[in-house]
Amino acid sequence: MKRMSPVKLFNLPNIPYSPGPVRAEGVDTGGFTISADCRFRGWKMEPEGEADDRPVEMDQFHLWRRTKEGRDAWRLEASECLSSYPFTWRRYCLRDDSGLSLESVDFSPVFLVEDQTPAYESYLPIHMMVFRIQNRSDRPVESSLLSTLTCAWPEMMAYSRFDYQHDNLALTGALGGDPLDMGGRIGVSMPDLHSEGIYLQGIEPWSAPEGLKPLLVDFLEDGELDPAVPRGDRQGAGAWVKFDLKPDEIRQIPFAFVWHFPYYKTGELKGQLRKHCQYLTKRRGDNAIIWLAEQAFKDYGGEVPSYVYWMEELIGKG
Repeated sequence: MKRMSPVKLFNLPNIPYSPGPVRAEGVDTGGFTISADCRFRGWKMEPEGEADDRPVEMDQFHLWRRTKEGRDAWRLEASECLSSYPFTWRRYCLRDDSGLSLESVDFSPVFLVEDQTPAYESYLPIHMMVFRIQNRSDRPVESSLLSTLTCAWPEMMAYSRFDYQHDNLALTGALGGDPLDMGGRIGVSMPDLHSEGIYLQGIEPWSAPEGLKPLLVDFLEDGELDPAVPRGDRQGAGAWVKFDLKPDEIRQIPFAFVWHFPYYKTGELKGQLRKHCQYLTKRRGDNAIIWLAEQAFKDYGGEVPSYVYWMEELIGKG
């Protein structure tokens, strides 16, 4: 595996910015917004439909740390945002005594074809969040990042269940119906980070009706999630990465969120296959969403990530 070199993602180019986040969406795919308060909201299953702005309360990001004085964990709930399509840069507001700084860049990636131009099939329902964490104290710190995602859009349906895909470091969830139903799926994924010096990472399902409290008690104990067997028909997924930080050391941790709604749900095209789905090499709902997650990390860590090239060519030089 190539070593990742996405530092350039955090070097803001000299172009105009807007406050607030850019939406997570592809062409003709629906989408959502991760707001400045780190909540998932503004849900649309149809691009032209009305947004449902209710947050899914259990869709959150959490930070854990352990020092000689002890351990603690807290939810990320405030950030300062700057955006320039398709990127949103965030600086998270952490406690003064955390000794850490945390920022991220998130974007819906645009993949390139051989002649280095954006391809239509690149505008897929994928959203990347790359966290950059730095230890600003003069002592070593052990830390962990956790993403909790509920199988909801934003409502949890009667059957919303995540499937194990550990070979891909991904969990994908069916939004109602049979697990192989084509009605809609969402998922969270991360690459294998062992080549980056990350010694522990994992992804586990959990029972949403029980709430976040049991999961967060487990996370607070050691910055990890214990192996779990999914129970019930309403589930969530927890993806976590644990690492050491020497004084001034920086780590970069990528997560990918993917979703797949093959058929139009409303309007004149109701029941017809969405245009972007013709580019998915695997048509079954469970396989298609894994293919999307793999696409998110396919070129990650290249010499010049294609999404940075795209931005500089089409925005930075315009």
